[in-house]
Amino acid sequence: MKLAAALIALAAISPVLAQPASTGPAASTSGAPPAVAGSPSTGAAASSAAVAMTAAQAMQAKEDTEVTLEGTVVRKLGADTYEFRDASGTVVVEIDDDKWPNKKPTMNARVRLHGEVDRKLIRRTVEVEVERLEMLR
Repeated sequence: MKLAAALIALAAISPVLAQPASTGPAASTSGAPPAVAGSPSTGAAASSAAVAMTAAQAMQAKEDTEVTLEGTVVRKLGADTYEFRDASGTVVVEIDDDKWPNKKPTMNARVRLHGEVDRKLIRRTVEVEVERLEMLR
């Protein structure tokens, strides 16, 4: 998992590293340095290699891919499994009770989920194991 996170982070910054360094006023048209994944200017934590994606993209992602999803948790499927929906479709997410605000699930509220893809090979299903949940709005 750490190797995958490192490779994702390297892929995100490699285009920036490949550009020649330049100085002077022509270096940036906006006057601001380019944003690099994981830098404070992108709003992402320095140690986070999660990629913002849709439910449909998460369903196609490889095992242990770190993801960030924005949408709605629409219904409870099991003890700690839920159906998550965004404009692209649905994906099953696993959210432990301690991840919810006040430790109570909230259905149909906009959320941002941070987690990683877990491919269940025997059942041939995909889940996103949620490590952190943010309520939006």
